[in-house]
Amino acid sequence: MEKQSDEQAASQDVNSEEDAHILNEIYHKLDNEQDKLIKHWINWSRSKVIGELTLSVIYCIVALIFILLFAFSSFLDQQVAHAKVLLLFSLMTVSNLIGLLTMKNERVSNALIVVLLGGLCLYLFISGGVDNTGPLWYFVYPIVALFILNLWEGIFMTVILFWATMMVYSYQVINLDYSLYSGSFITRFFAVYIAIAIMSFLYAYNRSKNDLMHRE
Repeated sequence: MEKQSDEQAASQDVNSEEDAHILNEIYHKLDNEQDKLIKHWINWSRSKVIGELTLSVIYCIVALIFILLFAFSSFLDQQVAHAKVLLLFSLMTVSNLIGLLTMKNERVSNALIVVLLGGLCLYLFISGGVDNTGPLWYFVYPIVALFILNLWEGIFMTVILFWATMMVYSYQVINLDYSLYSGSFITRFFAVYIAIAIMSFLYAYNRSKNDLMHRE
């Protein structure tokens, strides 16, 4: 009986090793396919007008699409004032995109993207957006700021938005309708924002560290 159980255990170990080997091969093939797709994308994007500005152009286009969609939705819901503000932000985004393609200054354009997104977040926090969902866009902000800006710039912009929102909410810098948000919502809102900011910072730090090691 003991011999049979030992054989069964050995057979199970062999089967598990084979399964792990097959799984590793699948992961390896998927990684190779991913690398091929990324190389194809890089070669394609560099051959087009946007050239090395791919990331900034994509952010502008994505932001423009979402803003226009929500502006159109607000018009349909007869929230004309809200739709007009969103259209104003869309015009500023278009201006930033045109400036990026003509002047080729990616760093300035990225900073303007983050500033515009921060301004939009503040407006949505103050106004509440549609059905008080405006503050949800805050959770996108640290990711964008720390991804397209340098590490110190992203941290600075993330802290500035947090500070500005705290001033608006805590010290009545402007006339905010406090009935929009409950105390428990505000507490969890700021806690989640800080958590996302920390995780985004860790990613940006590792990226900067790897870049530094690669240059050295």
